[in-house]
Amino acid sequence: MQQARGPMNNETPRAARKDRAAREQTRHRLLAHLERLLPDPGQAEAFRAAMEMPPAPSLRVNSLVPQARLLAAALAARACRGAPAAPGC
Repeated sequence: MQQARGPMNNETPRAARKDRAAREQTRHRLLAHLERLLPDPGQAEAFRAAMEMPPAPSLRVNSLVPQARLLAAALAARACRGAPAAPGC
């Protein structure tokens, strides 16, 4: 006998999901609360700026795949071309 389970994430009806405005409002309230916990207003401003900055792009290359090794070597060569002081160059 199988046990009944709730809806999976992709089964949640669209109407039941939060809209973008509600998520932004929740995010804004959370950031405001966290800013109040910082003792220095300068720290609060730096925290807000860091939280609003988009994350830096990143890429993980699986070295077990032969094509990935070629890509990793090409990316490393390209990175070192412009900045020889970069880590790994």
